Amino acid sequence: MSISDYSSVNKRRETVISALQTVSALVGELELDRNIDELDRSAKDFREQGIKILFLGEFRCGKTSLINAFLGNKILPATCLIPIPIELAYGDNYDVSIYETGQDNPHTLSRESFIEKVRLRNFEDFCSEGLDIYWKNIYSVHIECQTPLLANGIRIIEIPGFVQYLAGNRNIRKVLQYAQAVIFVLNAIKILSIEEINFIEEELGKGRLDNVFFVINRIHTVYDDAGEEGVQEVKDYTQGKLKHHFLNEKGEFDEEFYNRRVFYVNAKGALDARTSTPIDNEMLEVSGVPALEKALENFLTSDEQVALAFNTIIDTLNRVVEDACQEISTRKTHLNQCLNEADELEKKYADEQEKKHLDETESQLLEQLNIAKMAADGNAENFDTTMETKTMTTNTSANQPTEGNESGYGSIKVKSDTLASVLEDISVLIGERKHQSIHLTTGGTIDQPGLSLIADAKDIATIAKGIREGIFNVLVVGTFSAGKSTLINSLLGEKVLKAKMLPTTPIITTLVYGDSPYVTVYYKDKLEPSMLEESYFFEEFTLTENDRKNIQDKGFKDRFENVRNAQIERKYSLLKNGVKLIDSPGLEDEKNKTDIVLSYLKKCQGVIFLLNATRLLNEKEVEIINDVLGDGRLNPVFFVINFINIVEENAPDEVDEIKRFCIHSLKHRFLNEQGKFDEDFYNRRVFFVNALGACLLYTS
Repeated sequence: MSISDYSSVNKRRETVISALQTVSALVGELELDRNIDELDRSAKDFREQGIKILFLGEFRCGKTSLINAFLGNKILPATCLIPIPIELAYGDNYDVSIYETGQDNPHTLSRESFIEKVRLRNFEDFCSEGLDIYWKNIYSVHIECQTPLLANGIRIIEIPGFVQYLAGNRNIRKVLQYAQAVIFVLNAIKILSIEEINFIEEELGKGRLDNVFFVINRIHTVYDDAGEEGVQEVKDYTQGKLKHHFLNEKGEFDEEFYNRRVFYVNAKGALDARTSTPIDNEMLEVSGVPALEKALENFLTSDEQVALAFNTIIDTLNRVVEDACQEISTRKTHLNQCLNEADELEKKYADEQEKKHLDETESQLLEQLNIAKMAADGNAENFDTTMETKTMTTNTSANQPTEGNESGYGSIKVKSDTLASVLEDISVLIGERKHQSIHLTTGGTIDQPGLSLIADAKDIATIAKGIREGIFNVLVVGTFSAGKSTLINSLLGEKVLKAKMLPTTPIITTLVYGDSPYVTVYYKDKLEPSMLEESYFFEEFTLTENDRKNIQDKGFKDRFENVRNAQIERKYSLLKNGVKLIDSPGLEDEKNKTDIVLSYLKKCQGVIFLLNATRLLNEKEVEIINDVLGDGRLNPVFFVINFINIVEENAPDEVDEIKRFCIHSLKHRFLNEQGKFDEDFYNRRVFFVNALGACLLYTS
């Protein structure tokens, strides 16, 4: 499903939330506690609300298959009976949250236990006996999953079948009230029963239904049984029953609007197409689901709908800022009186400075409100242009080189340094209140900056420091003695790392730009790192025979389990341009393999996976590729096969055989969108090298 427009709306939503949080911090300085609570609550509700799409329909109409087709994943079980609304939202919690009446917090079930609980065993018993006693006090089920559609603020709510049970249900009416769109799924084989028609008229409305999409599923079954004539009969019947919901202002049938709200689909076909490898685009298009998705996206991301969704939060911002400005006005009036009456020059000066600070606070409040309004008024183009202009103004005042003066790493380094300068200035502006003028890194001078937001200022300064150290994290992984250190020395053009020692270094070591003669070692249980001389570091942090025995016996070593990582500084051009090289321990160490996955892989822009040509793709390496790097196409991963020179010297006839074996083992990682082997991409990600030879050449 296309997510570009949803992403744009979500970006503007995050901007409004940021404005809410900034205004909350500013009014906090005025000690307006009531307004702070209201803003924090509004920001939380606004973030959690998202764009809600409600799915309705009788049991066995294919509603679950349609939801799974939208998500591109079989999240919901198709053979289960769940008589309670289910909400699907973005997240990584594998457990299912169950909300009960009278309970503040939900209880949880594993996915497997939940599916077993709701598995449909006897549909006839349910129809005669009603809800299982387990569901009597439950009003909602919450499931999290990580799909692109949900990542952009979309929330999908599936309402259980049995429209005769739903009619008059207050919980359902409440959900209908807050949904931005309703998808009513109908079965083409048994379409628009009396119960369904009554539900539409009584619950959805008798007139024009702007936000309701009618989806007639299983139309392919009608075609298979009765051909085009049968399909046309279903379409004529549907139009006859629903046309009074699609009248224009003159009371005439609006056929164009009808065609944007009524769709005939094959939900299971769409689901099968999206979950096949590769995706069957032809089958997907024939299913009719992409046309439905596009119409739904156009409706939900229209200027009118976006403005409608943002109205409440903008009203809250207006009210709070108005209260804050009124409070500032009152305090300024009082300060003016004090200034007029003050006899002591020092007291008068202090009052003037406080008045100036309040003026600046008021200005920032109004600016944040203006940014939020621009994000919410539906005109994304004007908003993006305004933000680009502000960025250009900041960069110009910093007297930094513009894009085009450098290329590659250097060009990005210029931009990252400019960003770091801006963050450093922001840290000064919101940090500890100062009583003297401060010259900003990006240019200009400000008198007595500071909003006393000490913790936030420290966090921003830390981020700026990290950006200056480098924004390209390149992780080098491989088994012990695969040549990782030698390869890093080759990349740097100097023997920075001791090749006979660092291959057995048992901790993660990062190389960054700098001139410190010490190695910085960070620990898991200490706030401050230790500064060690290099000779001591390489002597202390080297695997002993006992360490190797621990790895063989336990799968990990005890001696360094409290060490997070080490950092070495060097002034080399590669590091100067913002690249951080991260040398990892051997993959034989199970605990460090976990540390790499949790702490480094997710934030690395590139991964160099070093393999040994003399024992290519052993069991441990294949396990890492499959379990750690993930399935499918691995864009940021470079496979470097070292020691190819040894094979060429000892068994030259085996070189081509090794290369063919490598293609055979890795080709499924290099498929294009049509599912075919992408040789060009493979040649840009797989390299056969002599790391030692390159290192000797560069350092000679």
